[in-house]
Amino acid sequence: SGVRDYINLMIMGGINFEDYTMDDDALAAIVRQKALDFPPGSEHNYSNSGYFLLSQIIKRVSGKTFREFAQERIFTPLGMSNTRILDDHLAVIPHRATAYGPHPGGGFGVEMSNWEQTGDGGVQTTVEDLAKWDRNFYDPKVGGPWLIEQLQTTGTLNDGEKIDYARGLMVSEYRGLRRVSHSGGWAGYRAELIRFPDQKLSVVTLCNLGTTNPTALAQQVADLYLADKLAPAEAVAAANPKAPASGNVDASRYAGIYWSSATGFVRRILARDGKLFYFRGQDNESELAPQGGGRFLMLGVPDKAEVSFPSADPGAPRRMQVAVAANGKPMIFEEVQPASPRPEDLVAYAGTYTSAELDTAWTLVVEDGRLSLRIKRRPAAALESAFTDAFASQAGLIRFQRDGEKKVTGFVVSAGRTRDLKFTKTSG
Repeated sequence: SGVRDYINLMIMGGINFEDYTMDDDALAAIVRQKALDFPPGSEHNYSNSGYFLLSQIIKRVSGKTFREFAQERIFTPLGMSNTRILDDHLAVIPHRATAYGPHPGGGFGVEMSNWEQTGDGGVQTTVEDLAKWDRNFYDPKVGGPWLIEQLQTTGTLNDGEKIDYARGLMVSEYRGLRRVSHSGGWAGYRAELIRFPDQKLSVVTLCNLGTTNPTALAQQVADLYLADKLAPAEAVAAANPKAPASGNVDASRYAGIYWSSATGFVRRILARDGKLFYFRGQDNESELAPQGGGRFLMLGVPDKAEVSFPSADPGAPRRMQVAVAANGKPMIFEEVQPASPRPEDLVAYAGTYTSAELDTAWTLVVEDGRLSLRIKRRPAAALESAFTDAFASQAGLIRFQRDGEKKVTGFVVSAGRTRDLKFTKTSG
């Protein structure tokens, strides 16, 4: 749809996971938006807003809360007696596992949420109940065969290109076998359900530690059970994080900083010990295994991802393409030159910036020779220079705008599921 992800919007507006929010807050965040991320149907980008809006339609048409509707029409008929949708953060859920995450000072801290929005999450369930949910795809008591078929029908973009995403499910192929899956995460909870329908094998993995990787764990279980049915793994299979890169490559030929004007993403290609690494920021990187002709497979990711470097005309900026099967169209990146602004240059960026679409203000200050971002109820976070007038931050990529006199007038920020959100400078 191109509708911006309301979770991104609320977090960018200074709302934390532990804050109390409800449907009206999410709806207001969506309604305030002045633009879409892209024309509907032109590309695919997961957005929680669509699922939230569906729950609002159900609520208005049925006259019941989504929790009541799901209990009556889905969970009870399937015998899912330990499943409910949480739309009251004060409700007591028997036997609920607390979610955790690493604590900055060492050890672990609680990572829970008091958000009450429904449609895109908030399902309290168990492995046993999800097995009952999964069985409905073989014997559809709820929805019938037609709905089950629709849920697993993958999407087609406006130009006819197919994607692996269906309706809340990923439908792809893994080592010669058809695979239906979807992962999820919220606060410190992580989940994955993988189904191999032809072999009637499903793996459900639920975790209450935010640093776990349920997708990798579930796939490893499936690999064991389906070992005699899976096609031989390629030496550089993307699902194998330990697969060695093969072949010789001049790593320095591709190393650099690349920016996607469509998504706002900045990626670094790092050369280290004769190998290439795809760096997303904050110690998040994947090794690239050479395939020849400027093509590389990304290792250690759940879906097949290929990085390629098309030949460029002499003197032209280098380009990079990143193709992920689930998304259809590849992301196009252009090389940008790094910038190293002096401390005195940073003063031009300092000031207060407001966004009508977020109903909030961000403040930029120069501290100890560095530019820092302050958002309400958040600790100050340092910004890292990415390229000219662009800085990477925990809130996303900030690109400053200037007027004809080269004065900074505002910026746009892109953060994954939200692109080019506008801020105007209101004071210096």
